[in-house]
Amino acid sequence: MKFYKYKEYCNLVKEGLIKTHNITNTIDILSSYLSKYKEDFSLYSELDNSYSNKKFSLYLDNYSNNILDNIITLVSNLGYYPSCFYYNRNLFKFTKENLKKFKLKPIKIVFDAKYDNEYIPNNYIIYHITSKNNVEKILNNGLCPKSKNKLSIHPERIYFLETIGECKNLINHFNSIEDFKNVTYVILKINIKIIKNDIEEIKYTFFEDPNSSGFYTYNNISPFDISLVS
Repeated sequence: MKFYKYKEYCNLVKEGLIKTHNITNTIDILSSYLSKYKEDFSLYSELDNSYSNKKFSLYLDNYSNNILDNIITLVSNLGYYPSCFYYNRNLFKFTKENLKKFKLKPIKIVFDAKYDNEYIPNNYIIYHITSKNNVEKILNNGLCPKSKNKLSIHPERIYFLETIGECKNLINHFNSIEDFKNVTYVILKINIKIIKNDIEEIKYTFFEDPNSSGFYTYNNISPFDISLVS
């Protein structure tokens, strides 16, 4: 196990506020921290080359709320966040309300990278899926990042896909999930092109989604760039 000097850790923390650190170093630091408290735990990374996945899981058999809070703070400083957790093989969003249901019971927490690789869409037109009930508000006010109604919780983001076909496939997937299947989904078209000094550029900054073939942004999307796919 590799132990980090205080100064080295402080440097990683400063960088972690704007980037995600190497997953191996992060796991080493977290293992070192947990070993001091003699917690029953196991740590392992999950790397999927298909989507440049950067995540790791932490299994805790015995823990206190104080220890859990310290873990989240430590990992956040290194550029990761808790997106979801498993209890008895069932998946739950990582929220305080959900954790209270299984207080002090064995859980597996999944941590995702805060910052992924920047993504450059192949075209100036991209697509977004939303509930039909949201369309009027979006067309009037634009899209604002949020984590609601995702299978796991993330820092506030807006998700996109490159093609209508991918959107239809995802809608079919949502319709197979109990919590989402009664929702009527529609597809929005987003124009991300802007012209500066007679040069075409991409208006927003996008990042790869570590959990899918889609991508996301932290930017607000102007209503003038959004239209409904007929």
